[in-house]
Amino acid sequence: MNRDELRGWLHKHTPIDQHEERCLTQVISALGIPGDCFSKLCFEPGHITASAFVLSPDQQQMLLISHRDFGQWMQPGGHLDPKDIDTFNAAKRELEEEAGLTDLVQPDWAQGILDVDVHNVPAGMKRNEPAHKHFDIRFAFSAISLQVQAASDAKDARWFSIEHLVRDPATDASVRRAAVRIQTLAPTQA
Repeated sequence: MNRDELRGWLHKHTPIDQHEERCLTQVISALGIPGDCFSKLCFEPGHITASAFVLSPDQQQMLLISHRDFGQWMQPGGHLDPKDIDTFNAAKRELEEEAGLTDLVQPDWAQGILDVDVHNVPAGMKRNEPAHKHFDIRFAFSAISLQVQAASDAKDARWFSIEHLVRDPATDASVRRAAVRIQTLAPTQA
């Protein structure tokens, strides 16, 4: 994984709000910590992760998984593997592992990073890990088909209307923020 390459991507990214701006600053700072900030074993303060917001072929729905550990509907994503060449490819790998999707395109309007988030992971969630942060780099993709298969960390995988996600107060705030951005950027379908 190349810190300078990711730092370059992050500097080109424009946050949608003040919260994402703070997250972006934290992620850039995390790239400066000693050790391997890309390793899932880096707990102080945490490590870089990668996620995928996947749209239906008509770009009106978003795929979410019911996450086994976090107990909520969220985008597919997770830890980086040593074989991942960058966060973009890690997001694609996680998407295949958690939802079985491999036939994807990146829409023209979604080149680069879609969203950046930092979230806390409580102590003991997995393997008696200490509390730490996930510095999540998120990308947008469009699926070729609606066929999904929940696997890995996903108990279920479903398509949700983007309009519903934007308006539903029960939607995770970072998912809602990404849905708002997608609604703003994606061309309206007839």
